[in-house]
Amino acid sequence: MFLNTALLSYRPTSNLEIAFGRDQLPTGINIPDLAVFVRSRNRVGYYDSPTQIKAFWWGKRYFVSPYAFGPGGSEQHGDDEFGGGSLAEFDLLGKQRTIVGLNFLRGSSRNGERNLVAPYARIGFGSWGILAEHDFTNRTSNLGLFPSFHQSATYGQFFYYPREWLVASLIGERLRVDAPFKQQRNAGKLEISARLASQLTIGLSARLQRDPLSGGTDKTVAFSLALKSVF
Repeated sequence: MFLNTALLSYRPTSNLEIAFGRDQLPTGINIPDLAVFVRSRNRVGYYDSPTQIKAFWWGKRYFVSPYAFGPGGSEQHGDDEFGGGSLAEFDLLGKQRTIVGLNFLRGSSRNGERNLVAPYARIGFGSWGILAEHDFTNRTSNLGLFPSFHQSATYGQFFYYPREWLVASLIGERLRVDAPFKQQRNAGKLEISARLASQLTIGLSARLQRDPLSGGTDKTVAFSLALKSVF
């Protein structure tokens, strides 16, 4: 039996909450898309959920979330990472429409270390909005297996709601990894999702991904169906 995500939360004041358990590490845009951008920051697989304790402190125009984390239990020997970081954001114009923030993280294991800095933005006015984040990561080996190298990943999404139940999104992603693990990916996706009822949502997406190093191209068309019940 394996429990992948679970959190216990306590709110001592009206603007402070503390949570402990297993969950994904905080991100500025908090997207469910498991494509190039999300996979680039993970260490174990497509869904990393380390053990962590984190706090959420907010006011009218600010939000701060410091966190500390440890192994989730599914890491290989030597990759059991410990670390911490913080996410901090500010509402430029008020009314939660123009959010800019910064996420930074430091993790260390027996095999290696990583440092991440990620500025991000969430902008929305009426029926449209933009989500954007750029991650810059430095990775080093504590065993001397490879030299220190840099990695950058960029995510951008423009979304539009022509109706309250219908949303269209145009997404772009870019990944660059330096030698000795040199890798490049450019991807674009068009996605349409419709909430036909409170318990039923359908989606259709078309994705194009290109590897500039090899010249290879991947094309994907996906249909999704989400059903939920309320007990």
